[in-house]
Amino acid sequence: MTATAYQINGMDITDLNTTPDSFTVESSSGKTYHVEYAGAGDSEAVDTWHCNCPARKTCKHIKAVANLVNALIDDDREQLSEWEIS
Repeated sequence: MTATAYQINGMDITDLNTTPDSFTVESSSGKTYHVEYAGAGDSEAVDTWHCNCPARKTCKHIKAVANLVNALIDDDREQLSEWEIS
């Protein structure tokens, strides 16, 4: 299966399609980070993700992936088509 790539806030996000809820994020600085689902937490979905970047709080990579996942769950085709990289 081919990985799908999206661009959100200047970051390229790739759904790896190998592990459920695992994404690679290339930041606008060119550095690559991995964002993975960390399990169910409280009511804020953003808090249930883990990123290997050095940020000590919820980072922009997690926020971008959470936005993407919400659009995928909602099947928001209009938003997804705006973000999808051809």
